[in-house]
Amino acid sequence: MTPGWTQWVEELLLPLMYWQEQLSRTRCPVQKAQIALVLQAVQDAFERHPCTGQLAPQVLAGWKIVGRRACQGLPAGILSG
Repeated sequence: MTPGWTQWVEELLLPLMYWQEQLSRTRCPVQKAQIALVLQAVQDAFERHPCTGQLAPQVLAGWKIVGRRACQGLPAGILSG
């Protein structure tokens, strides 16, 4: 994988999947609202990134599955520091 794609995975795809996972797991309304704000910012950056736009929908869906699996079970707060 090229450095650009590696950066896309590490800085956008994995954080997007992580925050989606945290949002689905969080019960506290205050924390849920904070996570939703972070998730929206990450989602916006993800959608604007040139790498995201280069992928066919089915390829992007595959990457999201890989990212989601990588983030399942990660402890809360691992990306917030």
